[in-house]
Amino acid sequence: MPEKILRLMTPHSYYCIIGTFLQEIGFRVRFSNNKRAGTGGRDCPTVVRNPIAGRTPWPDRQTLEQTLLDSLYKPFHCGGPEVVFEAWQEAVDSRRIDEERLVTYLQAMNYPATTRRLAVMLELAGGTPSAELQQFLQASQEAIDRQSPHACISLLPGVDYQNVNKSWLVSTP
Repeated sequence: MPEKILRLMTPHSYYCIIGTFLQEIGFRVRFSNNKRAGTGGRDCPTVVRNPIAGRTPWPDRQTLEQTLLDSLYKPFHCGGPEVVFEAWQEAVDSRRIDEERLVTYLQAMNYPATTRRLAVMLELAGGTPSAELQQFLQASQEAIDRQSPHACISLLPGVDYQNVNKSWLVSTP
């Protein structure tokens, strides 16, 4: 939403727009007077239940693997490049990454750029992929269209780096 419009909106109208959108895509939303900060005690939307899955639209708990992939997809929503690099380094060093789950998520996402970024981030953090992950990464690497004018991507979207990892065509710090 344009910044100018956001400045004109009150928190109440913002919450109501989100609630209306959630209703339109199939969620049951209750507008209640819950005195949310900044709304002046006016009605605010609350997601009651997802009518399809029978639960709220957000998982109760996000896995480490989901968080790491999110950090490669939207790094500024995670605190910026420094936080992303620190998170990946700590996850690789602690060996807490479930690589089978990582492959499952990558297959479900079907977003090759994230797979390429993951491969480079693992290299930078000194991680060694399992056989299953290595096989998935190798298939992804072979599928890169190296002739495309947009073949080279940044390791973190929104951050321009000068060095290029030639095997993955990802610009790196």
